[in-house]
Amino acid sequence: MANSFLRTLDKIGGWITYFRNFVLNSIFLFCFGIVALIIFFSIIGFIVSNGTDKAILKEEAMSYKILTINIGPTIIDNIEKDTPIKAIIRELNPDASIEPTSRVELEYVLNNLPNYNIDTVLLNFTQTEGIRLDIAHDIGAKIDKLSKENNIKFYAFAHSYNQSVYALASHANIIAVSDLGEVEIKGLAMKTIYAKDLLDNLKIDMYTPHVGTHKSAIEPITRNNMSPWVKEEYSGILNDLWGLYKTEVTKARQDTLKFDSQFSDNQEYLTSLTKDYNFNAASVAKANGAVDVVTSYTELLQAIATEKNEKLQITDKDNSQFITHSVDFKKFLSYLDFDPFKSGANKNKRVAVVYGLGEIVTQANDSRSEYFTAVDTVAQLRKLRKDKDLNAIVLYINSPGGEVFAADQIRNELEILHNKGVKIVVYVSGMCASGGYWISTVADKIISSESAIVGSIGVFGIVPQFNRFINEYGLTVDGVANSDQAATSFLTGFNEKQKTVIQASINNIYNKFLGLVQDARHYQTKEEVDSLAQGKIYTANTALKLNLIDKVGNFNDALLETRKLINATDDEPLNVFISSNDAQNELSAFTSLLIKTTSKFNQNIALQLLNDITNEPIVKHTIKATTLKKPQVMAITETEIEF
Repeated sequence: MANSFLRTLDKIGGWITYFRNFVLNSIFLFCFGIVALIIFFSIIGFIVSNGTDKAILKEEAMSYKILTINIGPTIIDNIEKDTPIKAIIRELNPDASIEPTSRVELEYVLNNLPNYNIDTVLLNFTQTEGIRLDIAHDIGAKIDKLSKENNIKFYAFAHSYNQSVYALASHANIIAVSDLGEVEIKGLAMKTIYAKDLLDNLKIDMYTPHVGTHKSAIEPITRNNMSPWVKEEYSGILNDLWGLYKTEVTKARQDTLKFDSQFSDNQEYLTSLTKDYNFNAASVAKANGAVDVVTSYTELLQAIATEKNEKLQITDKDNSQFITHSVDFKKFLSYLDFDPFKSGANKNKRVAVVYGLGEIVTQANDSRSEYFTAVDTVAQLRKLRKDKDLNAIVLYINSPGGEVFAADQIRNELEILHNKGVKIVVYVSGMCASGGYWISTVADKIISSESAIVGSIGVFGIVPQFNRFINEYGLTVDGVANSDQAATSFLTGFNEKQKTVIQASINNIYNKFLGLVQDARHYQTKEEVDSLAQGKIYTANTALKLNLIDKVGNFNDALLETRKLINATDDEPLNVFISSNDAQNELSAFTSLLIKTTSKFNQNIALQLLNDITNEPIVKHTIKATTLKKPQVMAITETEIEF
C-alpha cells in the first residue's frame, strides 16, 4: 500500500517536473526567438542602411535651402571620438545638458556649403555664453568668404549678445536681437582674488619656491594685490587684445558699427541709453549699427520664410518651429562624408592632429571636461609611433601649463617620433604657457593665432605649511627622526635645509627649461633666454618679435607649414586625421546590456552604476550636469579674463 502511494507520488512528481521543464524551455525558446529576431532585423537594417545609395542622400541634402546652426554654450577646439560610454550616456540622459559646438564640425559644414543649394544660414546664439576671439576670427573669415564668393546670406539671432559672442555674430549679414536684449561692449579685464591676509589670519603659511619675477600664479597667495610689474604686463596684453577685438567687429560690420558710441564705458552710450532711447539697449545697439533688426526669434523666422517663399511650420513631435526646406546643423552634417578620425589610404602623405587642451596633468581625476593628460597623450603618440607611414604631427595646443613631469613625458614621446623623422608643427589656439611651451620646444615650427598668449617660461611650487594653524587649535606633532629633513612635513613646517633642497629642484627645472628654449629657438645664450623668460607672457605678435614662435596665423597656416616640411606640393592631397586613444572608454557587451536594462527602471541608478563600473570623468560630469540641470561651460585660466 505504502509502495503504491509512493509510486503515485513519484509519477505526480515526474509530471510536475516534465511540465516545469516544458514551461521553462518554452519561455527560453520564446525569449531566444525574440532576441534572434531582434538581432536578425538589426543586421538587415544595418545592411540596408549601409547600402543606402549615396546619391539618394546627396539628392535629399540638395533639397534644402536654409541651414539652422544652433551654437552651443561655447565653441570648443576639438571633436571627441564617439565611444560606447558616450553613446550609452546619450541614450540614458539625452537632455542632461546642451553640448558645446565643435569647431571641427562647424568648419567642415561651412567648407562644404558651396557644394549644396544652401543659400541662407541662421546662426542661433540664444544658448551661447562665450566664444574665444581666435575662434570667432577664423569662423568669421569663412562666413565672410561664403557671403562674398557664394552669395550665402547669414543671419544671427540672440536674446542678448555679450561681447565675445558678438565677435562672431558681427560677421553675419543681418544681426537681430530681441527687444529686451543688448549688445554688450564693455572692455576687457584680467583679475584674480588675493588671499595673503586670509591665510595669515588662519595662520597658514604658504611656501612658494619659484624662478621668475613675473610668475603671477603665486601672487594670489603671496600678496594682497597685483604687483606693479604684472599690472604693467597685463595692461599691455589687454591693450593688444582690445585692439584686435575692435578691429574684428568693426571690419566685420564694414564700418557701419559706431564702436565708441556702443562702448558702454563711454558717456555717449549712457546718455543714449538713459535719455535718447528710454533705457532700451536694443534700440541703442540698432542706432549705433551694432544690429540690423530688433525682433523676436519667431518674427525673424517668419521674415526669412517670407523672403525665401517658404512657410513657417510647427513640428508634431516637440512643437518646435521650422521653415520648410530648412535643415538643422546636425542633420546636415549626417549627409556629409565626415570622419575626421579616419586615417585613409597610405598613398598620400599622412599628418596626424593631436590635441593638447587644458591643464597639463598626469591623469584626469575629476569631472572637468578638459585636461591635457600625459596618460592619454602618451598612449596616442605611442600608437602613432607604430604608423610607419606617418609624415608629420600637428600638435594643437590651448594650455596654461601644469605638472612639469607630465609635460616632460609628453615632450619625450614627441621627441622619439621626431628622431624617427616625423615632422612636428605646433599650432597655438588660445594659450601656450609654461608647460605648454615646454612641450612646444620639440617642434620644427610654432604657429600661433593672433590673440593667443605665449610664454610664461618659469617654474614654481606651492607647499602649504599648517604647523601654526594646528598649534592655534591645540594640536602638536612630536616624534623622533635621525635628520632634520626627515622630521619636516606640512604639519611641522619646512626648515631651511629642506627649503634649499626644494628650491634647488625648482632651479634645476628652470635651467633645463632655458636650455630647451635656447636649443629649439636658436638663441645664442641661456642669459638671452632668461631675459625674456622670468615667467613673462606675451601676445602672439610680441612673441614673434622675440622669436618664441615662427608665424602668426591660423590652423590652415599650420598645415601649410607642415606641407613645406614634408615636401608636399601645393596641389598634393594630404591625409590629415585626428589622433585618438582607442583604448579609452571601452564597455563590454554584457556591461552595456546591464546598464540599458537598469535604465528601463531608473535612469539615475543606471548612470550611477555606469559610474561605479567605469570610474570615468565623463560619467561623473554627466551625473553632475544632470543634478545641476543647467549647461556647464568649463574654462581653465590662471586669471579670470573677461570678454
